[in-house]
Amino acid sequence: MPGYTKVVADFEVFSHSYHKARSDLASLSIDCKNIKETGERFRESARALRLAADKVDVAISQLQKADLVAMARMLMGASLGR
Repeated sequence: MPGYTKVVADFEVFSHSYHKARSDLASLSIDCKNIKETGERFRESARALRLAADKVDVAISQLQKADLVAMARMLMGASLGR
């Protein structure tokens, strides 16, 4: 029954390949999930950075206005002889 032995051997090779492919697919699925989660965290970080940059812009604007007000007061005081 050499034909039977060959069929059994071929089936064992196929079975091993099939299980290896399933394992690889499961691993790939986990990798894809990790990539998706990393992308989501990256987007959240980018959003937080944009909000922080907006706050810095507002703070700079407020400092510039405060400097202008202080300079105007100083000039007015100088022109009034104070």
